[in-house]
Amino acid sequence: MVYRDEREALRARIENLEQEIEQTKETAIEDVLFPKKTPRQRIIRAAIAGSVIAAVVAGGFGLRVWEKRAAERDISAAWSHLSACLVGEPLGPSETAAARARRIQLADVSQPPGMNKRWPWRCEGPAQRLHEKLRKDGSADEGGKDGARPAETLATKLKQGIDVDDFLDLLDPLFKQMQERGIVAAEAVGEMPPPRPASPLHLGDLKSAAITTVETPAANIYVEPLPGPDRHVLIDSAKAGPAVLCTIKAQADAVTCRPLPGDLGKKHGLRLLGATAPGAAPLVFAGHEGADGIYRSDTGELVASVRAYSAYSAADGYVAIQSWPEGDDGHFDVLEQRGSRAEVKKTTVKPDAQKQPVTTIHRSRLVFDKAVIQVLDQKNLKSSPWFAYKTLAKEDLGGAFTPIGDLNWINATITGCRGTAGIVVRIGPNEAYLLFNEGDKWQGPLAERGLGELRCDGADAVFLSSWPLQVKRCTPAGCDDQTPPGGSWPMPPRKGMSAFEVVDGKVAAAWATDHHGVRFRIATPSQIGHASDIVVFDDVVAADGKVTRASVLSGIHLVAAGPSTVLFLATSEGVRAIRLNVDGTFAPATIAR
Repeated sequence: MVYRDEREALRARIENLEQEIEQTKETAIEDVLFPKKTPRQRIIRAAIAGSVIAAVVAGGFGLRVWEKRAAERDISAAWSHLSACLVGEPLGPSETAAARARRIQLADVSQPPGMNKRWPWRCEGPAQRLHEKLRKDGSADEGGKDGARPAETLATKLKQGIDVDDFLDLLDPLFKQMQERGIVAAEAVGEMPPPRPASPLHLGDLKSAAITTVETPAANIYVEPLPGPDRHVLIDSAKAGPAVLCTIKAQADAVTCRPLPGDLGKKHGLRLLGATAPGAAPLVFAGHEGADGIYRSDTGELVASVRAYSAYSAADGYVAIQSWPEGDDGHFDVLEQRGSRAEVKKTTVKPDAQKQPVTTIHRSRLVFDKAVIQVLDQKNLKSSPWFAYKTLAKEDLGGAFTPIGDLNWINATITGCRGTAGIVVRIGPNEAYLLFNEGDKWQGPLAERGLGELRCDGADAVFLSSWPLQVKRCTPAGCDDQTPPGGSWPMPPRKGMSAFEVVDGKVAAAWATDHHGVRFRIATPSQIGHASDIVVFDDVVAADGKVTRASVLSGIHLVAAGPSTVLFLATSEGVRAIRLNVDGTFAPATIAR
C-alpha cells in the first residue's frame, strides 16, 4: 500500500481557493469600474486608446521636427547674412563665390580706405554667428562637413586680418558645403553690402576678339613711329603663324586684322617704320630696316630692298622710301613708286642742290608727305642751320628745297605726327623745337621742355607723359600744361605696362597693375587725375572663368584713331583686343577679317 501525504493535497487545495478568490475580486472591481463591453464597444475603446498613444508619439516627433526646422531657419538666416556680407546678392547658377568676390575686390581697392568697416574684414561677425549656429546644430561634430569648420576658419582669419587674395581661397569650399547641405542664401535685409562689383572681361569673354591663338609676347606687337589719323598695328610672331596687320580707323567700328599676303606673310622679323596717310596701306619692312625688302602690305608687292630711314604711303598708291644718309655731307636717296607695279624712281637729295651755301644735310626725314631736311654750312659756322622741305609726289626732290626758317638746334632726331588739320614736326626728345604745317604754310619753330609721347589732335600737338599721366597741348602760340597738380592714382602700373592716347579731344590712360586687373580712364586732361578707375580686364582669371594666382598678361598697347580706341592685350593664349568708348564703356573688339 502506497503511502499518501494528505497534507500536500490540502495545501494545493488551499492555494487553488486563494486564486479563485483573487480572480473574483478583480472581476468584481472591473465590473464596477469598467462594465463589460460589447464587441463593438471594445473596438471603439481600442481605437481611442490607439489614437491617444499615436498623438503622444506624434507630439514628441513633431516637437523634434519643429526644433530641427527652427535650427535650419536660424542657420539659413545666418548664412544669408554672411553671404550678403561676402558677395552681396545671391550667386547666379554658374557663378562662383571666389569670382564674385574677386570682382568686388577689383572695385574696392581704388576706394578711399575706411577705419573699421572695410570689406571683407567686417564679415567676421556674420561668419562667427554662422559657426555658432552650425555648432549648436551638431555640425561641428561632423568634421566640418556642413560648413562649421570653414565658417570658423573664415571668422578667425578675418579677425587676424587676412590678405584679400588668401581670403578668396576660403570662399568656394564654404559655399560648396552650404550648397551640399541644401541651405540657399536669400537676400539679407539690413546687412551692409560689399562694394558694387566691377565687371571686367576675362579671357573667356574675348574669344571673338582673338587676333592670334597662341601666346604672343607684347614685344612682338609693333605700331608706326609716326602716328596719323588712321592707326596700324603689326603682330609678328613665328609661333603665331603669318604676321597680322590690324588697322583702326576713326570712322569704323570694327578693327580690321588680316594676315599679310603672299610671300610677305611667310616672313618674320617685320616692322612698320614709315608714315601712312588716311586710307592708305602701310609699308612693311623686312630684315634690318628693310634690307631684306620693303613691301606693300595690301598686295605683298616688293618695292625695294634697301636700308631705309623713313618712308611714306599715300591713299592713291604712291609710296616713297628714304635711304639712310651717306657720307660726310648726309646725302640720301628717295625711291618713289606712283602705284602698284609701277616703275620705281630713285632721286638723290644732295646738299649742293640747295640755293644757299650748304655743305651738309645734317638731319632729314619723310614726315608724311613732307620731305624735311636740316642743312648747315660747315665753312661758315656763324651762320645758323636752317630747315627746308619739299612735298612728296608733287615736287622734284632733286632740286632745291623750300626754306622754312633758321633752327640752330643740331644733333636731334626728327619725328612727327599728322592730325586731321595738319602735321607737327618735332626736332628733339624731351626738350625740342616744334614746327606746325598746314599744306604749304609753316609756323614755328616753337621751343618747349618736358615733352612726352607726341600725338596730333586736329592741328595741335599733344604730349603725354607718365606716371601719373601729364598732358601738354601745344599750338604755334605756345604750350599749355593741361593736367593740374594732384589727382588720385591709387593703383600704380606694373613696370612697362602703361599706355596713353588722345581720344577725340580727351585723353585715355590704360595700365596693368600687379594684382588688381587692367584699368583705364577716359576724361578731359583737367579731369583725368580725378576720374574713376574702370577695370576692363581681369588678368588672373583663366579662360574657364576660374580665379588663379598667375597673370595671363605679358603686355598692353593702346591705340586710338579719333573716337576709336583699342586696347591690345598680349596674353598666354594670344593677342586679344578690347574696344574702349569715350563714355567709359567697353566691349570685346569687333574683328573684321
